[in-house]
Amino acid sequence: MQEIYRDEFWAQLNFWSKKISPCTILEIGGGTGDGSTTAFFDAINSGSKVYSVEARLERFQELKKKPVEALYGCSVSAGDYMTKSQVKDFYKTIKTTLNNNPLKVVLGWRKEELRTVKDLPQNVIKDIHAEFVFIDGSPFTGQKEFYYSVEQNPMIKIIALDDVNDIKNFHNYWQLCTSTQWERVWENLTLRNGAAIFMKKS
Repeated sequence: MQEIYRDEFWAQLNFWSKKISPCTILEIGGGTGDGSTTAFFDAINSGSKVYSVEARLERFQELKKKPVEALYGCSVSAGDYMTKSQVKDFYKTIKTTLNNNPLKVVLGWRKEELRTVKDLPQNVIKDIHAEFVFIDGSPFTGQKEFYYSVEQNPMIKIIALDDVNDIKNFHNYWQLCTSTQWERVWENLTLRNGAAIFMKKS
C-alpha cells in the first residue's frame, strides 16, 4: 500500500501533532520516512521529538536520514506476535479487508515476518512514553503495540490508527470507540483500510 502522504489522514496527523506540540511522538512503522513521518515535521520544528520505528533495514537506512530518532528493530518482541490460531480465528470470524487475501497467504506473511524479526532488536518501544502515538506497524502486532504504548503509558494524549478495517488495528479501534476515556476526533473508514484518531478525555 502506498505511503500516507499529503492525503486527508496525513493532514490530520499533521494537525493533531501540532496541536499538542511540543510533545513526544511515537510512530510505529516509519518506513523510509517519506510518508507519514513527514506529517510530524512541523511539530518537530515546534520542539517535538519523534521516535520512529522501522524493522526493514533498507527502509531504516533512509529513515535515519530524517530529523527523527530512528529506531531499528521489532516494536514489541517476536513472542508478542499473534499466534497462528489467533490469526485464523480473526480471519474466519471477522470479515475485513484481510479477507481479500487467501488465508494461506496471510499466514505466509506472518511466518516470513517472524523469520525476519527474531534476529532483530526486540521491544524497542518499551521505554518510550509518548503523548502522541501512531500505530502503523505489522498487521500481527497491533494489539500488543497498543498495550505497551497506550494502555501502559500515563503520558498518552492522542492515538492515531491506520488499517482499522484490517487485522492490524480492528480491535484497537473498537476498544477506543467503546471507551469512556477516549473521544474520536477524526475518522475516515473508506480511506485506505480505514483510519482514525482519538484524544484522551481530560
